Amino acid sequence: MRKILGIVIISIALFACNKFDTDLTDVKSDNNNEQVQSRISIGDQYFYTANNIDYIINFIDVTGDSRCPTGVDCFWQGEAIIKLLVSDSNGNSEETLLSTEDLEKEILSLKMTIKELSPYPVYKKEINKSDYVLELEVK
Repeated sequence: MRKILGIVIISIALFACNKFDTDLTDVKSDNNNEQVQSRISIGDQYFYTANNIDYIINFIDVTGDSRCPTGVDCFWQGEAIIKLLVSDSNGNSEETLLSTEDLEKEILSLKMTIKELSPYPVYKKEINKSDYVLELEVK
């Protein structure tokens, strides 16, 4: 029930806010420092609160996707690299690259892990950037 409530709050916040400089106190998601997973597309924002600090996580881009496509035998599984911009209500901001190979990366005191990046590559099929969806774990 809490996850559904969190998703509803986040959805409302995403539709209500279309500028990055939005007052964070108006879009707070009360997740009580729990580990949460969110699915966001390129250009979307995710709002997270931890230790009375509000965060905005922006999914900027997929800068590279060398994951071994379905239908091909590879000697290396490859990786995808995503670009995030993380900002907090204290005025801090950090742009970072996160890999599907990273176990966990700390950005502005948040621990983040890519749980999934879809769609997964298929041999001889191009993926439009607008089709990418990131499942990100934040704690």
